[in-house]
Amino acid sequence: MTALRSRRMKVVAGAVLLVGGLGQASRLDQVWAGCQGDLSKQASSASAEHDDDLVAEGKPKQPMTTSEPSTATIRPRPALQSMIKQATTNDGEAPSLRLTLEEISFPANPALGVRVFLNLPNATSGTSIKDPHYVGSISPGERGENEKPMTAFLDLSPTLRKLGKVDPNVLKFTLVAVPSDPDDGTKQACIPVQKVILSGRGK
Repeated sequence: MTALRSRRMKVVAGAVLLVGGLGQASRLDQVWAGCQGDLSKQASSASAEHDDDLVAEGKPKQPMTTSEPSTATIRPRPALQSMIKQATTNDGEAPSLRLTLEEISFPANPALGVRVFLNLPNATSGTSIKDPHYVGSISPGERGENEKPMTAFLDLSPTLRKLGKVDPNVLKFTLVAVPSDPDDGTKQACIPVQKVILSGRGK
């Protein structure tokens, strides 16, 4: 990994981590409250919504935690819908569709990654990456204290080709937190994600 990439992949330690004697529901309530606070701060500095017909975005319905995935719904405009239909073919001239996750704030502990699935709302950390709905994984790389949130990019086109047919009017992306160490799976933490953006580009 280059020095530049390492810097870009550093993460923030602002997500809430609670481990102790509290009940499961109480811990989750506090984790979600912390996530909501982080999301509110990020939203205040977020850029305006896109007006480009080849760009569409959605925000996670709820905070993503180690025990609760989150889903963002995107409703593309007609021009982008057309590109989605074209991308489901194996034609080498099919357009490129990129998924962008903005303002991802990883906790320093436990070490977590994110897996993204298309139109699979029941996805969990146990869902195989061989599932055809799997889009890709995001790893925080080096972790540092008080670092800025990161932005990550995934290529959606291969997943669309695997699925063969999707409803281009509504795409649902489920974000799943995956512990790097299985022993960390019981710790409660959240990964705030400000927004999910789908953009298309013809070839």
